[in-house]
Amino acid sequence: MKKLGNKIISVLGVFALLLTPLHVFALSGTVGYSATSMSVGETKDITVTLSNSNGVQGVGGKISSLDSDCVKINSLTAVVGTANNNIFAYTTDSFISSGTSIVKANVTGLKVCTTKLKFTDTEVSDDNTDVAATISAGDITVGEASPKSSNNNLATLTVSKGSLSPAFSADHTQYQVEVGNDVDSINVGATLADSKAKVSGTGTKSLTVGSNTIDVVVTAEDGTPKTYKIIVVRASESNPDPTPGGDDNPGGDDNPGGGGEDTPDPTPTDSRSKDNTLKSLEIPGFSIEPGFNSSNQTYTLTVGNDVTSVNVNALPNDEKATVSVNGNTDLKVGVNNVNVVVTAEDGSQRIYTVKVIRNGSDNKTPQDVTSKSSENRLKTLVAAEGAFTTIFNPNTNTYDITVASDVDSLNITANPMDSKASVKIENNNGFTQGETKVVSVIVTAEDGSQRIYTINVRKSDKEADTKLTDIKIDGETLEPKFSPDTFVYTTSVGSGTKSIKIHATPANKDSKVEYSVNGGSFTTSENLDLKEGSNIVVVKVTDKNGLTRQYIVNVERDSSSFKIFGIKIPKWLGYLPLFLLLCLIGWLIFLVLKRRKKKQEQIMATQAVPNIEIKPEFNFNSKNEDNDSVDDGGILNQGSSHASASSEGNDNEVEYTDDKDEYEEVPYDPYDDIVTKDEIIDAIEEKDQDKLKMLYKQEMLNREKEELKNKEEAKKNNEEE
Repeated sequence: MKKLGNKIISVLGVFALLLTPLHVFALSGTVGYSATSMSVGETKDITVTLSNSNGVQGVGGKISSLDSDCVKINSLTAVVGTANNNIFAYTTDSFISSGTSIVKANVTGLKVCTTKLKFTDTEVSDDNTDVAATISAGDITVGEASPKSSNNNLATLTVSKGSLSPAFSADHTQYQVEVGNDVDSINVGATLADSKAKVSGTGTKSLTVGSNTIDVVVTAEDGTPKTYKIIVVRASESNPDPTPGGDDNPGGDDNPGGGGEDTPDPTPTDSRSKDNTLKSLEIPGFSIEPGFNSSNQTYTLTVGNDVTSVNVNALPNDEKATVSVNGNTDLKVGVNNVNVVVTAEDGSQRIYTVKVIRNGSDNKTPQDVTSKSSENRLKTLVAAEGAFTTIFNPNTNTYDITVASDVDSLNITANPMDSKASVKIENNNGFTQGETKVVSVIVTAEDGSQRIYTINVRKSDKEADTKLTDIKIDGETLEPKFSPDTFVYTTSVGSGTKSIKIHATPANKDSKVEYSVNGGSFTTSENLDLKEGSNIVVVKVTDKNGLTRQYIVNVERDSSSFKIFGIKIPKWLGYLPLFLLLCLIGWLIFLVLKRRKKKQEQIMATQAVPNIEIKPEFNFNSKNEDNDSVDDGGILNQGSSHASASSEGNDNEVEYTDDKDEYEEVPYDPYDDIVTKDEIIDAIEEKDQDKLKMLYKQEMLNREKEELKNKEEAKKNNEEE
């Protein structure tokens, strides 16, 4: 019975164990992304997901590029969890289901190649265990960049009132529309030929009496702009019908039958606003530097690497002005010029530039962002066909000018402050009487920031009598040779020429000639002061109708100074270091030669002086060239082989004979080559060191000979004994 009870308990225990839920599984998960393709320069988000999830409550790791020269990782953005410095992590109390998006990697293709994203220390986990995740990384294929479209054409261009003249054509960029006096606004519509292009300038535009210029700007995908210009002429109240041939009073008051001559309509005054300034400029979420001021056109803003676009809020001072913004999207690392273009009612424009500096992937500002100049002002602005109503100022952007009836474009001289800046002139043609044409002079700084100088051109109905027949400057030669129809010349003068005398001869003696140098006031004086460097001399001719013409002479005066470390010094002082250097070199050469000479003297002074023994018996029977000998009697025979001494009579008497047989020849002694006194005296007087050394060596040899001779004689004596 007891055994049966035990069996029943065992069965119940097994049954209970089977009823208990068991969580027996292998923790695993796959982290990866699908294969993707992109173009060189293209930026794309690659989504990393968790798949094959089995019991996963957490996932994390690090993502980098397997080939950073092929694909660059710009940033990681967490879909769930967190992502920072290329490291991602996500944990939850519940299990993460397969197919969950974890993180997005923003990458840019750098060259044609194929690579993958690299996963490091990537793990999946539950409450107790961490295991390595399975990696499934698809290929990232980077192909050749597709060229951006340069199509900046319009497909259609329409106006709500009147009609375009000529009829619209994508290649034609200037049109005219005439409307009645009762039309105070017009709506401009446009469609793009390329959907990737952008268009600005459309919409409802207010009209004033006279000429109204509307610019419709199309910017292609590659950034190439194209401007379609519509000139809307609104009739005046005295002529409500702009159609040619209209006649409000046929025949006139005094001649009801007609035939009276029509009175020409007065040229309408352009009352349109020229205000192209901003009232406010803001970029939400950021602060521009310096704070906004309507007269300041350049600002700076630094953003993080994760910022690829900014919003711009700009409000014009004049409600009739329009504002357009470009360059605020697709920000690259480094400097991006966001341009806010304000177009006044009269068509004149002003550009406010915000230099947006996007930090690199390490969120540090690139070192070269401030190396380029932002100077976008002009140093000079002169139009040959007329004088501005106000004197040019680099900080003033708008000018008015009236030209003669035969002028269709301006000959403009525009020199930028910075030689690295560029100048472009737009809309400089097609002047029409009674209309104001806006000519734009666009200055682009080295860093890409821009400034627009606007010239409002009005064309007169009168011809000008403003030509010159000659210009002379102190006998200097003009390049090119003077011609009445050539308006720009150059010449150069020396550094000592501080002023010039210029004389211009007008074709009409009644015309007035005035001169200005470097933007100064005009004067009739022919004596003009020059500064060093470039000088812009303007010769203005004004006829009896008040029309003007200007000739420009660029006078280059040589500099009389140098710049060293930014300090200006006179040229003669600049040459002084060169003179001193030459003097120093000469002094060093002198010292070297002097030192060498002194060294030679020291060598001579320290050289051993030969101890030469001068014996009274000179060359006994010597064979040297002196031929001096002394006989046994003590009588000196000087150089004669025929002299003989007689012992008879006077002891000092020398008797000479020609009989050779009477001369007793002394045998030759090889040990008796003695140095003579005359040889020594001659060498000393000649200061011949080599000869003295030779005599010294001979004397030393003679002494050795003498010593050897003595030894031989001593040996001989010993043998005889």
